[in-house]
Formats: sequence, C-alpha cells, structure tokens
Amino acid sequence: MDALKQSTVAFQELMKYEYEIVAGSKKTLIKMVLFFSKEHFMHLIGLHKLTDL
Repeated sequence: MDALKQSTVAFQELMKYEYEIVAGSKKTLIKMVLFFSKEHFMHLIGLHKLTDL
C-alpha cells in the first residue's frame, strides 16, 4: 500500500472519534475538543505540496 493510501486509511480511523483534552493548573481548567473532518484531509496531508504525482 502506498503512503497516500495508508494516510487515507489512518485518517478514516481518526474520524470515528472525538478527543476531549482537559488540562488544569491551580484554579484554571482548559478543555479542548479535537475532531477530524473529511473536509480537512487534503490540507492535513499536504496534497498541495506533492510534486511527484
């Protein structure tokens, strides 16, 4: 399997989940939600920078 196909398969697996990250220090609490959307895939893999296709 080529690298592009592997990236696609891995990204599809990430899209199944929503990640909630909670961090705190003293009296401050920060909550972040991380999710992967198919609309962002081309940008995240840097498709616009590929030159060998």
